[in-house]
Amino acid sequence: MFRIAIIGGENTMNYEMFKEKCIHYLRNKVKDGIIILTTGDEYVTHFAQKYKIDTQFYATKWRKYKNNALKMRNDELLSNTDAIIYFNDGIKDNMYLYNEALHRNIPSRIVNY
Repeated sequence: MFRIAIIGGENTMNYEMFKEKCIHYLRNKVKDGIIILTTGDEYVTHFAQKYKIDTQFYATKWRKYKNNALKMRNDELLSNTDAIIYFNDGIKDNMYLYNEALHRNIPSRIVNY
């Protein structure tokens, strides 16, 4: 099973472009089976539902981790992914995920718009 994190996207305000890029990057992984790791982006959820792809949601546990909640969520997500697709939406926390994936040598694709 191939575990892919898809980060960002809904700030593109262009679901068709988002969908096309996801299909492009995932087309060779379908035969292995895919699980999408997500932080809850609406575009990711819609895409996964439309194409009947299982998802694993990584929640931000503010009560448990307080100021470290985002870092803890992101570290957990990155520890469980085989690759990442990052839609560069300018959100600092999303950019952290992408940069940390690069630092950990996780195969990464960036989509600028």
